Amino acid sequence: QDRISLNKVSTRFTISSSLANDAAKAKIPARIASKLPKILGKDANFKRIKKGDQFTVIYESIEFDGEKISSRNILAAAYKNKNNIYQRIRYTLNNGKTLFLSANGNDSQIRKTAFDRKPVNGRLSSHFNPHRRHPIFRTIRPHTGTDYAAPRGTPIHATADGVVKFKGRKGGYGNVIDLAHKGSITTRYGHMNGFKKGLHNGSRVKRGDVIGYVGSTGNSTGNHVHYEFLVRGRAVNSVTVKLPTVGVISKQEQRKFKKLAKVMVRALNNTKQFASVGADFSKQYGG
Repeated sequence: QDRISLNKVSTRFTISSSLANDAAKAKIPARIASKLPKILGKDANFKRIKKGDQFTVIYESIEFDGEKISSRNILAAAYKNKNNIYQRIRYTLNNGKTLFLSANGNDSQIRKTAFDRKPVNGRLSSHFNPHRRHPIFRTIRPHTGTDYAAPRGTPIHATADGVVKFKGRKGGYGNVIDLAHKGSITTRYGHMNGFKKGLHNGSRVKRGDVIGYVGSTGNSTGNHVHYEFLVRGRAVNSVTVKLPTVGVISKQEQRKFKKLAKVMVRALNNTKQFASVGADFSKQYGG
């Protein structure tokens, strides 16, 4: 009969001198304590840990005939600083990648596109087309963006977080704003009637912020916004391009994670040692 068992150990300790020393006093293996800064580092500044701060950690302990022979994965960890409590739960995604997610399951973790598809509530009036016949000049000129028709003065929104790279007049674009984004992506908004007050080169904007208003400046036949999506300076079709994503977990996985987080948060709060469990333990708690 196999005399090796896998236990779940929950321990809480308070800082009196240093993380390493106080964890050792609480009989937490050094290899477990050394992982806490990486797991909780996004939530807490470990250079400012103070006396009285509190840590809780749940980890796997491998035992042989009731004696600990090794420690394995951290399953959950918490850090309390004054009135602030930060909790991270180990979770393995469907693709096999293991992460430590915020226990509150905040929306920033949910995987979603980093860009909106269009900058205005309007009708798509002209597609991206490298061989379009220009409506004014009647010659074949590439249409490097997508046009959305809307009444004059309709708010134009930034499609993603970014920085104002250019604001002003630019040839046939009329009044235009270029926003720089992560991943060498630039979005361009042309033919504006006017700009949002207070914007200037270098201004930071958030996804959904109003940056200007629909107009018909430059080479335009009617009120609309010309929207371009450029990757490393090359215009691509904003309607079909694969948009980058933010967040790490799908909505489906988020539902599964919330169930796990509820169990683990309760365990963090109770900080009791659990009995040995079977071989399915790792799968049950996210790998």
